Formats: sequence, structure tokens, C-alpha cells
Amino acid sequence: MKPILGTSATWILLVCISLHAARAAEPPAWVQPMKEVRAKFTGTPGTLALFGDSITVSLAFWAGLEGEPKGMSPEAAAALQTVKGHQRPECWRQWRGPEFGNEGRMTIRWAHENVDAWLKKLNPEAAVILFGSNDLSELGVMEFEQKTGEVVDRCLKNGTVVLLTTLPPRSGLVEKSKQFAEAARRVAEAKKVPLIDYQAEILKRRPEDWDGSLAKFKDTPGSEYEVPTLIGRDGVHPSNPQAHRDLTDESLSRNGYLLRSYVTLLAYADVIKLVLSKGGRLPPPAPPAFPFDQETARQYQRAYAKAIKTPLEFSAVHGIELVFIPPGKFRMGSPHDELGRKDDESSHEVTITRPFYLGRFEVKFGQFRRWAEATRYVTDGEKRGGGHAHDAHAVWEHRPGTNWRKPGYAGPFELADDHPVVHVSHNDALAFCRWLTERERSNGGTVTFTLPSEAQWEWACRAGSGGRFSWGDGEDTTGKAINAGDRSLKRIHPEWPRSIMPMDDGFPFAAPVARFQPNGFGLFDMLGNVWEFCSTRSGPYPAEAVTDPGDLSADRGFAVRGGGWSNVAADCRCATRNADPPDFCHSNLGFRVALLLPAIEF
Repeated sequence: MKPILGTSATWILLVCISLHAARAAEPPAWVQPMKEVRAKFTGTPGTLALFGDSITVSLAFWAGLEGEPKGMSPEAAAALQTVKGHQRPECWRQWRGPEFGNEGRMTIRWAHENVDAWLKKLNPEAAVILFGSNDLSELGVMEFEQKTGEVVDRCLKNGTVVLLTTLPPRSGLVEKSKQFAEAARRVAEAKKVPLIDYQAEILKRRPEDWDGSLAKFKDTPGSEYEVPTLIGRDGVHPSNPQAHRDLTDESLSRNGYLLRSYVTLLAYADVIKLVLSKGGRLPPPAPPAFPFDQETARQYQRAYAKAIKTPLEFSAVHGIELVFIPPGKFRMGSPHDELGRKDDESSHEVTITRPFYLGRFEVKFGQFRRWAEATRYVTDGEKRGGGHAHDAHAVWEHRPGTNWRKPGYAGPFELADDHPVVHVSHNDALAFCRWLTERERSNGGTVTFTLPSEAQWEWACRAGSGGRFSWGDGEDTTGKAINAGDRSLKRIHPEWPRSIMPMDDGFPFAAPVARFQPNGFGLFDMLGNVWEFCSTRSGPYPAEAVTDPGDLSADRGFAVRGGGWSNVAADCRCATRNADPPDFCHSNLGFRVALLLPAIEF
């Protein structure tokens, strides 16, 4: 089920990365009627009742979301934050049993007889209703529709917003279950309440083999709930295999209880944002005056994310960890007297108007490997027979046979999955980002993964710092701040001709990500380790103040920032610039992904 978003949900779409922008033009038909219902409510805000049969009383439904499920999409992460910020804690798992409106083997008749008592006892702000699986063998569709409508009416009269759910398909009674689902849809439309179309979602994800009682699943070990499809081996109850309890797309197609929790989560989050939240949102905090320290950066970042109700961080496909970066204004480039300054770094004011997400780490070798192997992608370096790499004397030239699997470092090095991937071109980085985007959009999404612009990169790198480095003006002496040319490199290559930083970081070449201290926004290795491609072409900086700058030239290479393991201190400053052609790759160059958010209006 895809939640329906409206005009007031456009903001939610923008900052919570909702994957349903196409429906954001007009509010759903249920929004205003449910606001009128909510106006009559006299109970405790955040209370959610779950009315239903065994598919509802089971703690396999809903309770598992109380923790932090792995593999959440941006949409799910935002929805869970919304729900956790609103729902009362006892409603995750404590409101279970007949006195709370859920019990095995029950039908809508039972709800019809008892709903007034439940409403009196609980007086819930909202109620999720799902009956039908037992009704199939005891009621006709007309009685089911009539009594469902009357139960909904009594909830609405109480001031309780209803989220009506269609029953799952049932083995042996497929056509009748479809008729009952259609009846629930008619009730939702007539009563103007939100619909959670659980049955449609099951049939969409597993149109041919949703039924765990099929012969293909008979040899699946374990209980009837362990079958890797959406309905258990009994053909009635949702499945709940132990191996599929995260919120990845794969698990949502193999765990029926998880799928129900997921579609309920999205729908309830929409109801909270469109109906139950009071008074609208407050504007996010104004950015602090630049420069500012790391603690101020963290406070501003958290406050902005909280104000717009978007996750501070989340994990995307292949475990790509993304961190929220708020907008702001800063001085890009460097002052005339900065040590190590180059002529292309003229200081100018830049305003970043839109928040965005940026990879916490550089894209890892293991993440890139899984994608390249799955898609059989061939990098530019592989097509050209190799990329550039240094020798022990810092001679940097084309080295045949080097590629992202074989970096070509001139010394002992064991490549691991958590090293940053190198020998990837701008073309390769964008291909990886397009694939991430396609994965999200194949599930109905509208988000776009890409690389940060050069301005976004420097704003995120500085995290408020106006100095040479994100931690200030002085070179690292601790070995904990940056992986750059230092004593560990000199130890491996005694004749290395370049100057080095005074520390010994323990890594003569690229280091696994997150081995050094993060900056104020929680980003690792923005300076050092490997250079990083940006989305925009390099060129001369403007003299005047600019807003959200893009390409600075039409024909120069793409901006490359941050410095790397082989570089001198001057090349690892926040303002240091470089540029490379789109098909160029080398052993000291990687990338990190960005997730763009549309413009925000208040």
C-alpha cells in the first residue's frame, strides 16, 4: 500500500523523502473529514488501538517496529520517526487482548458487539481495523460490509480516526477474499477514512506465489510461519520467517506480518502528519553565523532535522549510511593569507538553500563490489587497461592492470570491504548513483542519488570551520584526525620526496573508513584518505555572493576535493581544489553519495 499524500504533505515529501510525490498535488479525500473527527476527540493524543483477529493480536504485527529495524528506506525511516514522536509507548505491544479489541478467531460481528466498550475503555485517538479472514467462512459479504461500516461509524462518532485495512488473501477462498477486500474499500470510500490496502500490496509483491501452502514451499523447514512468502503454510495467517525481519525490500516480499506493519506504518505516519499533528510546523532554526564550532554544528544539525521531522541519519541500499546536512551560508575558498593557499581559491560567500543527505563515509569497496558484480558493470579503468597510481618515489602515471580491485599501491596492502573504493571515474560514480536511484524508484520512489556539488561538499566538509581544516588551522599531530602523507608512508617509502604531516596515523595507503575522527556534522574522511568526485564542473570562482552554485565552466573536468593518503597538508585543506576528466581514475580517488531534497517552503 502506498500512502496518499496531499498538499500539506508536500513538505513531508520534501524533507522526509517520501516516495509518492505524484500524489502530492491534492489532499486525499479523507483529510478534511478526519480533521473534523479529530476535533471531537477528548482522549489522550498518541493512543492507537488495534481492532482485529489473530492477525492483529499477534506481537509479530506492529511491536517489532518499536526498535530500530535494519534496512529501512528513507521513507520508512522518516515514517518511523514520525510515529515514534507521536504514538504512546504502550500502544506498540501492551494494548493486546480481547479487552483491547483484538483476539484470535474473531469476526466483525464480535467487533460490532463490543466496539462501544473498547472505545469507552481506551478512547483511542486512532484505530487500525482489520477483520475478514474468519468472516470468510461465517458471513456473507453484504453483512461484512454493513457491520464494518457501522463499526467505523461508531469510532468516528467517538472522535477516533479510523485506518481501515483490507484482509489478506486466503488459500482456497481467493475470490471471496477479494470480494471482502472490495467491500472494505467501499466502506473506506463511503466513510472517507484512510485505507490500508494490505491485500493489494500482497498481490502486487507476490502475484503468483503469495500462498505458503503451495507445493513449492512444502519442504521449507520450521513452523508454518517460516515459509519465505507472504502467507504462511496454513494459507491463512501472514508468514514471519526469522531470516527476514528487517525492512529491506526482499524481506517485505517474504514476511507477511512485516509487510503489514510496514504499510500500516506509512499510513499512520501520513495520518499523524496530515490530521493528528496540531498547529502545523514551526520554521527550522536559522543557521548560525559562519564560522562556528563543531558543537554548534552538531546542535544546529540536530535542531534542523528535528524541526522538519526528518531523520538525522539512515541507511540506504547496500548499507550506504547517509547523514542529514542542514542548509546555511559560509565563506567558500580561502583567505589570502592561508598557508598552502592556491590561486583558484578566492573567498566568496555561498548560500546553500536546501538541506541534503551525504554519505557518512566514502563509498566502500565492498559496496561497490556487490553492485558491480550484480550488474556486471565494467569501469572506465578496466576498459582502458588500468588507471594512474604512485610508485615508491611518488611518480604518478598510468599503471597497466590497476583497477578498483587492484589499487596498485607500491607496498604491502590487503584490500578489505571497508576500504574506500578507488580507481573509479566520475562516470562510474554516477552509474552507481543511478543504480541506487533506480532501486528506490522501482519501489515507487522519487528520490535522486547523485554526488554533492562542489559547494555542498565544502559546506559539509567545513561543518562551520573557517580554518584550513575542519578541526582548525593546525596540522594534525595526533594521527587521529586525517589519513594523509605522514611518517607511516615515509616508513614504507623512505625515498618519498614529498613533505609529510608530523603524525603517524598507522596507514601508509588508504585506510578503512571511519578510522579517524568525524567532523562536526558526523562525516568521516572528508579530508584525507581519498579524493572525492563532485557533481559539478570546476572553474574560476565568482567574485560576488552566489546561491546554490552549479557548474563553474562548460568544458573543464569535474571538481575533486579533500586530498588523500599520499598528499601534503596543503592538498588536504577544506578549500583545496582539483579537477579530473569524467573517465579518469586513480589509486587515490573515490566518491561519496548525496541524496538531494527539493526546495522547502514555509
